[in-house]
Amino acid sequence: MNQHHHPYIENDAAALDTSKPAKVILLVEDQDHIRQLIKLSLAPTQHKIYEASDCQTALHLARTLKPDLMLLDIVLSKGADTDTPTMTNGLDLCRIVKDTPELAYMPIVLVSSRGQTSDIKKGLAAGANEYIVKPFSVIHLMEVAMRQLSAMTNDGGHKHTAKHKDGHGKA
Repeated sequence: MNQHHHPYIENDAAALDTSKPAKVILLVEDQDHIRQLIKLSLAPTQHKIYEASDCQTALHLARTLKPDLMLLDIVLSKGADTDTPTMTNGLDLCRIVKDTPELAYMPIVLVSSRGQTSDIKKGLAAGANEYIVKPFSVIHLMEVAMRQLSAMTNDGGHKHTAKHKDGHGKA
């Protein structure tokens, strides 16, 4: 009998270890059905998932919660508040987070339907750690999220300014 290999479970048993404190994930997606799919995909990790559907709410939650990971769509509404007029989409939010000293530590994974090479380069140049193109594999999403959370844990779990990769994978 052929058993399925689930690397995110085998390689990151700590992520599923309920004796360790849950990580905080901020999920920023304006489409409710995609938010629900991502939440269900990450449910086995037992991490705390907070949601935002617009840039302004996401920035407020990021400042308040200091999450361990942000999963971020690019095409988002700005939100009702206008105190950050330069924030019009997920790329702007990504830049703002990475330029904010108390948030710059946070790994950001862009999850977008914009899958052209130029879009991916723009996302990485904005400070994203990784880029996932929709439609995505649930297993791939889980692997990327666990890899980013593991990188935070391997760094001692410190929430500090971290170096991020440019579009060529260089620090």
